[in-house]
Amino acid sequence: LIQYEWSHRAKRREIVKHVQSALESSSDQEFDDEELEKLLDVQWDEMFDTVCDPPIQHQKCLQAVWELFHTELIFLHKQLLVLRNVYKEPLKRCQVEGCLLTVEPDLLFGNLDQLCRISRGFCKSFLTIMNDISKRQEELEVQQPERQCLCKAENVDSDQLDEHRGSTVADPFFDTTELIVRLFEKFSKGPSTISAYQAYCINYKATMEYLGSIRQKEERFNEFERVTCLLIGSLQSI
Repeated sequence: LIQYEWSHRAKRREIVKHVQSALESSSDQEFDDEELEKLLDVQWDEMFDTVCDPPIQHQKCLQAVWELFHTELIFLHKQLLVLRNVYKEPLKRCQVEGCLLTVEPDLLFGNLDQLCRISRGFCKSFLTIMNDISKRQEELEVQQPERQCLCKAENVDSDQLDEHRGSTVADPFFDTTELIVRLFEKFSKGPSTISAYQAYCINYKATMEYLGSIRQKEERFNEFERVTCLLIGSLQSI
């Protein structure tokens, strides 16, 4: 019994060393993005900060658009990248050190990296288009005081002014419809989202069965899971 306890503790210390080293030294250049990370705690009204107060209906549109982006951002950072950086990469690091060699990361995590790239690409495309439209809307807002002065000077409303001058000025509020259309037009040209998630769904059952078999056969893997959870908890509390 004493020998078993010593062996168990030795295995635990070995795994702790490998996992801690992987977590502390990990630098994910492909997915690290400070610009996106800063938006995790941002609210919709902070992002769409306009000079003019939008109507209630338009506020609802802005909230819906922001929710589309923000839920994907949370899914990327708090689920996909956690699986990748907290479990997959430390597991591979342990295997480099000669530990947990019987575990197959590709069977366990499937096309996780592909899903991370697709999710990040969606968020980056969304942010690029949103910033582009926001910039144009800010330019329109700057024009509003000038238009109001012209309307007052010529004693006409804005529609009459546009008709008289042969031009039109767009709505000064953020164009949510244009954002959604441009987003999906751009995103549809990238990797096939449907095929990626289809592969994930098809392999899900086999992955869960494989995970169950590993937990039964590989004691060190159970220790790896416990150690990873404990270390992540301690890092999050700092």
